[in-house]
Amino acid sequence: MYRQVQHLTDVLRSLEIEGLMWVEATKVSKQALSQTLNSLPAHLFALVFEQVIERLSAWIFYAVLNDLCADVA
Repeated sequence: MYRQVQHLTDVLRSLEIEGLMWVEATKVSKQALSQTLNSLPAHLFALVFEQVIERLSAWIFYAVLNDLCADVA
């Protein structure tokens, strides 16, 4: 599910309860996530960002398609 998150704490909660994107639910400390994000090279961030955009685009496409199919049925 797509949603906006305002704080790193929200990301950690979602990661622990639901998992995010291609990661299964797991517990991660705030410091570990922060260090990982801060040390991520720009080119790797760009690759991750592209994957996120692709997944969001696919999710939006299927959500719209499901709404259209529900309207027809």
